Amino acid sequence: MSKILGLIMFIVGGYAAYILAIAPESSGLPLVSFIKGLSGIITWVVVAVLIIFGLMILLKRRKH
Repeated sequence: MSKILGLIMFIVGGYAAYILAIAPESSGLPLVSFIKGLSGIITWVVVAVLIIFGLMILLKRRKH
């Protein structure tokens, strides 16, 4: 179950990072204008945290 959560966090973070970095305003992707409107250091920090925690959850090994 936590693997799914990690995957979702990673995908959402990656999508937001893509929009912040290179997606044009007129690309037609959902939430582009909303996320572009938020752009700033705090938004990048949130995106980085989403990606990092998503990867940590995905790559975490189970203790037996």
